[in-house]
Amino acid sequence: MDPNNLSSQVNEIVEIQCQDRWQVYHRLQELEIACWCSGYQPLKVEVSSVTKAIQVWSVAQHTTLSRRALIPWLEACWQVCSAPEKEV
Repeated sequence: MDPNNLSSQVNEIVEIQCQDRWQVYHRLQELEIACWCSGYQPLKVEVSSVTKAIQVWSVAQHTTLSRRALIPWLEACWQVCSAPEKEV
């Protein structure tokens, strides 16, 4: 099973309610992820694959969390990216 091609198995709608929903909306549009939003309504996002779910999560985290909350996450990412690859 290809985790990037789960459109027939996963098709959820996630609602994002926050004051930054338009910023999330525009970023998801750039990523070509189906989403829609009306005035005074939550942002609705169609999540049809694991990859899209991770992208939605990432965009929402970066937009809604404080800078202080994101620092440990970013530092962990840098450690993973800068660690030398181990041979198996």
